[in-house]
Amino acid sequence: MTLKPEPAFDNFSLFSKISHELKNPIHGISGLSNYLHDNWETLDEATKKSCVTDIYKAGTLLQNVVDKLFHLSSLNDENIIFNFEKANIVKIAKKAIDDNKLFIIDKNSMDIFLEVEEKEIYMSIDKFWINQLLYNLINNATKHSGAKNIKVKINSQTEDFVIAVIDDGVGIPQSELVSIFAPFTQSSAIKNSEKGSGLGLTICQEVVAAHGGKIWASNNKEGGASISFTIPKEK
Repeated sequence: MTLKPEPAFDNFSLFSKISHELKNPIHGISGLSNYLHDNWETLDEATKKSCVTDIYKAGTLLQNVVDKLFHLSSLNDENIIFNFEKANIVKIAKKAIDDNKLFIIDKNSMDIFLEVEEKEIYMSIDKFWINQLLYNLINNATKHSGAKNIKVKINSQTEDFVIAVIDDGVGIPQSELVSIFAPFTQSSAIKNSEKGSGLGLTICQEVVAAHGGKIWASNNKEGGASISFTIPKEK
């Protein structure tokens, strides 16, 4: 099933969305390449091979994203077109986690993991955009939260499916828990040197809305922040 939702905002073009989705893998490849370039003489062969392998996998990831977004841009529409099908959210979440792990140079500095009871949970979603949604939420946490641990939690025991990306980082100022989803807006907790376009959470909000769900931010009692969203169960 294909769905063209009402645009979430008028001044946010498809070109802006495509640019944002390409930015993260490109920056990741650049970071890994620079690390190799600057440390080549001191790195052991196993580390060099690991970095080269991650760059290759990241290039494949980038190619897949480019192919999908090129197809979307050829439709000559300013809004995302969603194609819904039954898909296993557990498998998609694992892929989003693995894709983010490619760009962590020190694999021991951060743990990204999945918490879910079931091995398979099928729901009606657009596989590409839900993967991008989870990828962006995890990527935001790896870059901006200062977290050591990032958990993706999937709960199928509630009225709707609830998926959350939970970190143990610096958290989000209480006054910004709603405004961070507005276009070109970022949390004041993010250092200026780390600021991006401010479009990631806005894209996430549009993707969730097209699926009939809700997305929100909250701070954890034990520290850090959570970005959670729902996907309605089929009645």
